Amino acid sequence: MKRGKIDKKKEITKIRSKKTKNLITNKRIKEREPDLWKEVYSGLKVLGKKYKNFRNKQNIKKQKEEQIRLKEQEEQRLQEQEQQKLQEQEERKLQKEQKLKEEERQRLEAREKQRLEEKKIKEEQQEQEKQDRIHKERIKKEQQEQERQEHIYKERLAKGEQERLKQLEKVSQLRQEKKQLKEERGLLIEERKLKKERRLEKEQRPKEEGKRLSGKVKWFNGA
Repeated sequence: MKRGKIDKKKEITKIRSKKTKNLITNKRIKEREPDLWKEVYSGLKVLGKKYKNFRNKQNIKKQKEEQIRLKEQEEQRLQEQEQQKLQEQEERKLQKEQKLKEEERQRLEAREKQRLEEKKIKEEQQEQEKQDRIHKERIKKEQQEQERQEHIYKERLAKGEQERLKQLEKVSQLRQEKKQLKEERGLLIEERKLKKERRLEKEQRPKEEGKRLSGKVKWFNGA
């Protein structure tokens, strides 16, 4: 019981002491209040100035950052533009090279085509010349063969003509001989006939004379 009272007294004493301290503090604050506001104002002023400086620095920083960003952006744009330009130049270069290669390919192809055509024409000309030469040689051989055959034919014809003339001459001679023989035979027959007629005439002449005489005798006797 006593212990509780003592604690309670101590608590009350403590509260009173605290209140006293608070009063003293409040009094001191009140006494120092005009200076505090001044300090606060001064601090706020300094703080505002610092904030303003900070804002200015921030603005300057932002401006610098913006300038840097714009500069980097411009540099990037210029770099991209340069890259685009280089790329376009490279593409134009490649296109030009491809065009030159294509032109070279077409030129080589045209040259090769022309070479092949010329080769073909030359081969055709050579073949034609060869065929013409063979044809001329064949014609020449045929002409020579024809001339040879004609010569042989003419020789045979001449020989045949000579033989025919010989045969004709022989036939003519035989005919002549036959005719002559016939004539000779005819003459011989005629001669024999004449001889026979003459002989018969000689033989008949006495008989006719005897008949004539006999007739005359009969006529005379009859008269």
